[in-house]
Amino acid sequence: MKINKTLITLWGLFSLLLLLISCGTEDESPTATPVEMETSSATAVSTPVEPLPTELPTIEPTMTPEPLYSLDWKLADEEIIAYKTAMEPGENTNTAMSFNFDQLFAETDAPDGLRDQLSNITFPDTFSMVTILQKNPVGNISVKLIVDEVEEVENEAGNPIGDTINQMMGDMEGTVQLRGELTPEGTIASFYLEQNQRNLLAMLFELPSAPVHVSDSWEIDVNCVAMGHGFIASDANRINKVTLASVEENDAGQAVAYLEYVIAETVDGDFLFPFSDDPIPTSMNCSFLGQGSFLIEEGRWEQFTGEFRIFATGMVESDTVQQFALTPLEDIPQEYVDIK
Repeated sequence: MKINKTLITLWGLFSLLLLLISCGTEDESPTATPVEMETSSATAVSTPVEPLPTELPTIEPTMTPEPLYSLDWKLADEEIIAYKTAMEPGENTNTAMSFNFDQLFAETDAPDGLRDQLSNITFPDTFSMVTILQKNPVGNISVKLIVDEVEEVENEAGNPIGDTINQMMGDMEGTVQLRGELTPEGTIASFYLEQNQRNLLAMLFELPSAPVHVSDSWEIDVNCVAMGHGFIASDANRINKVTLASVEENDAGQAVAYLEYVIAETVDGDFLFPFSDDPIPTSMNCSFLGQGSFLIEEGRWEQFTGEFRIFATGMVESDTVQQFALTPLEDIPQEYVDIK
């Protein structure tokens, strides 16, 4: 019995050992530490990192807008400015005007001596004038163009018509030959002027009514070709263009706008004249090329020059070139300021 108890005891110890060995082989994985568990959990829920782009987006540069310039007349309430306004013939030109009486009249229809007297008349072509600008009570700019001196020309001796023209032109000295009105923005306010006067006012003093960029163009109120009711046009063309060419600083540090003028009108056709049985082929063209430098802040011309040409064939033969120049006048004759 003692041996049996010993065997039973040994068997029990052996059974316990087998139990312990079997429990150890169920999971051979090492037990994770708390730090390892926390790291593993964090890795499982993290978002994958996107790779950096190989090309960065292009950022368009900001464009600087072209500046706008207001070309306005700027005169104080009591201020008066004046320009010496010269008109002279161009080189190799004359102001002789010929009438084709052989086409206008039959030999027996011409009044006695009129054919010879009017066959070749020369008009005065050199004028010295003064243009005065001042602000009027309504805030516009009043313009007065006064004839200062007219250079007399020679016609054929004994031609009473030529002598009369010289006398009439001489009588114009000291008189106002143009009265006009401009808005401060440079638009012609005196709508009632005849077209020839509007032409002169527009070519010398009209400005763009709205601010402009460099290279902008606009038209001015000029119409230099005018034909009578007997004219039948077959072709007509017109260019009317003023351009702000550039804005630069002069030696005095003033901003100067440089303007260029290109105006041309041409017309061809036939003239039906009451004293002629046949239509008279007629053409006329005029042109004006000008350049002006305008002081932007001061609101006035620094200088202006131009050349006006008229060429006509047919009923009247003419080829004349007139040069214009505006220069500031410091000493203004008081009698011209006072003239109404």
